Amino acid sequence: MQIITSNSSNNIYANEGSEIEVGCEVDCGNPPGTLDWVRDEYIVLKTKTCHNTTFISTRIKSSRSDHMTTLTCIANNSYDQLEMNITIYLNLLPQVHMRAEPSSVLEEESKLTIFCITETNTFPVNIQWLFEGNIIQEENSDVLYIDKVNRNQFGQYSCRATNRVGSGQANINITVRYKPYLQKNESNPKLFEAVINYPTHVDVMIQSFPRPECSWTDTNGGKLAIIKVAEIRADVFAVSSTIMLQKESQFGLYGIRARNLYGSIDIKINLVSRVVSIHPLHISCNVSSTIELECFLTINDSSNWKSLWLHSIKGNKLEERPGITLGNKSTLTIAFCDYRDIGDYTCTWSSQNKIYSSTHQATVAVFGSPILASRNVYRQTGESVLLRVKFYSVPEPISIVWLENDKRLHLNRSSLMRTIVAFKISNTEVIVDGFSSNLLLEEPISYDNQFSCQVTNEYGYMDVLFEERMLIGSIKDGNTITKIVQTTTLSKSNTSSLKPAGYTDEPTHTSTGTLTNDQIYIVICGVVLVILFIVVTVFIKNQIRINQIHKRADRQTVVPVVSLQYQERERSSDLPDLPQRNIENPEYEEIHSIPIEVETEEYLTPEHDSSKSGSDSSIERQYLELGPPHTYEEISLSRRELHVYSTGGDMHE
Repeated sequence: MQIITSNSSNNIYANEGSEIEVGCEVDCGNPPGTLDWVRDEYIVLKTKTCHNTTFISTRIKSSRSDHMTTLTCIANNSYDQLEMNITIYLNLLPQVHMRAEPSSVLEEESKLTIFCITETNTFPVNIQWLFEGNIIQEENSDVLYIDKVNRNQFGQYSCRATNRVGSGQANINITVRYKPYLQKNESNPKLFEAVINYPTHVDVMIQSFPRPECSWTDTNGGKLAIIKVAEIRADVFAVSSTIMLQKESQFGLYGIRARNLYGSIDIKINLVSRVVSIHPLHISCNVSSTIELECFLTINDSSNWKSLWLHSIKGNKLEERPGITLGNKSTLTIAFCDYRDIGDYTCTWSSQNKIYSSTHQATVAVFGSPILASRNVYRQTGESVLLRVKFYSVPEPISIVWLENDKRLHLNRSSLMRTIVAFKISNTEVIVDGFSSNLLLEEPISYDNQFSCQVTNEYGYMDVLFEERMLIGSIKDGNTITKIVQTTTLSKSNTSSLKPAGYTDEPTHTSTGTLTNDQIYIVICGVVLVILFIVVTVFIKNQIRINQIHKRADRQTVVPVVSLQYQERERSSDLPDLPQRNIENPEYEEIHSIPIEVETEEYLTPEHDSSKSGSDSSIERQYLELGPPHTYEEISLSRRELHVYSTGGDMHE
C-alpha cells in the first residue's frame, strides 16, 4: 500500500467562505482496503473502498472554524495503514464587535464613545460607520466620539469593517433619555379652528424618551376630553384630545403638559373662530407627490361666492391660484410638488359686496433632496481660494463631502452653517432659510483640477461641480470674501460626522478684511518707529532741559554789593585830606544789596587794590575805591549803573 499523489503542498490557503477541495491517490495493493478523509482525527468526511489504484477527494465549505484545521487521508487494509495530513489556512473575514461607553442607554448631553473591535488575520482593514443605515462619511477610525449626545442621535449605529476577503458588520442601539420636546415642525401655540357646540379635535407630535404622561393645565371653560398618547416610534408620540366649546367666551388658549422623569414641556392650544378657515394649517409634501388644501366659508348663504388662493413666501406675493369651489368649500390641489411650492397659502372668498380672507395661512413644506441655490469662487489674499455652495435642504443635510478629482478632501478645510438663500419663483426673487458650505484651499492649486461638493439628506443627494473656468475666473476677478463664522446644527442624523463642520442655528456675519503678512509687518514696523521717535524726542528734550538748568545755576551767581559807607581808618595813608570830623563822625548813605547777573567766573573788580593791614593779612578783601564827592563810579560788566553820592556838603580841604 502506497500513497501515490496528493496536493502539491501539505498546506492549503483559501479565503473564508470559499469551497475547498482536497484529494489523495492510493495504490491499495493486496488485500483491498479502505480510504477515508478525516477531520480533526475523528470526524469522518468521506469513505471509499480501495481497489488497486484509487483516488479519493472531498469538498468542504470553509468557515471561520476551519482555520488551521487538519484533514487526514487514511489508507487502511489488514496489513498496513498510511496517513497524509493537510492543514487549512484561511484568510479571515473581519469579525466585528461593538461596545458603547459609558453605556448604550444615557441621558441627553452626555458623552458617548462607541468602539468598533475587529478580529481578522488579513490586513488592511477599512472601517466605516453608519447611523440609521446612512454612512457617516468622515468617520473611518475604530472609535466614534460624540461629545454631547442629543435626542436626534437616538437610534442604531453600525460599524462595517472591510478587507480583501470581504466585509463584516455589527450594530448597536443607542438610547437617549431626554425630556419631552415638540417636533421641529410643530408650533407653540398651535392653532385650531373651532365651531361652537361641535367637538374640535386637537393633536400635537412630541419627542420624548421614556414615554410621557400628559394632563390639562390651562382651560378657558370648554369641555375637555381625556388626553391620549399614541406611540409612533420608540421616542415619538402623538398627543391628542377633543375640546367642545359652548359659547364665544370659551375661545382662546388651552394648555397641555407632557412630563417624564427628565423634565416637562407646556403645550399651548389656541382655539379660534373665523368666517374663513383653512384645513390643514400645516402640511408636508414629499417631492413629486400631491396634496390638497381646503378652505371653508362659514356663513348661511354661500351661493354666488368665488374663492381664490394666494401663494406667498415670507410676505412676498408670488401668484394667485383658483380653487375648485363646491358649496362653501374651496379645494386647492398642489400636484407633483417641489421646492417652488413651499410657503404660505391664504384663502379669499369674494362676492359683489364683500370679501373675506383667512386670518391664518396654511404652511406647506416640501421634503426632497438638496437644491442648489448658488456656487461661487472667491480669491483671497495670497494663493488662498474659497469655494462656496449655498443650497436649500428639507430635511436638514446628513453629510457634506468635498472632493478633488473624485477624491475626498480633509474635513478641517470645509464648513457647514445655516444661512439664507435666494430663489426665483414665479418671476419673483424670494429669500428662504438654507445652508452654506465652504471649502478653503490655502495652498496653490492646479486650476485644471475639478472640485465638487456632495450634499446628502434623507431623500437623496446633490453633486455640485466647480469647473475649470470658474477657478481661473477667480484669479482675474481678484475678489475678496466676507468671512462667515460657523457653529453646530441639530438634525436627526447629527452624529459626530457633522460636528467638525458644526453650524449654528443662526448665521453670524462679519465683514472683516484679511490682512496679508506684508501688511502686518509694515504695521508693526510703523508702530516700532513711532515709539522710537517718541523715546528719542523725550530723551533729547530732557538733556536740553538739564543743560539749561546747569547753565542757569552758573549764571545766577548772586554778587551782593555791600553797603558802602565811610569807614574810619586811623592809619590810612590813602585818605590824608579828609577832615577829622568826617572821619570821627562819618556820614554815609546806605545802599541796599542788589542781585546782579554776571557771566560765569567773572567778578566785580575795583579800579585800584586797597592796601592790606597787618591785622587783616589772612583775609583778602576787595573794596571799591571811593571817588571824589559828587561823582559816581561805574561797575564794570553790570547791566545796572550804581551811583554813589556824598552827603557832606560843607567839607573843607
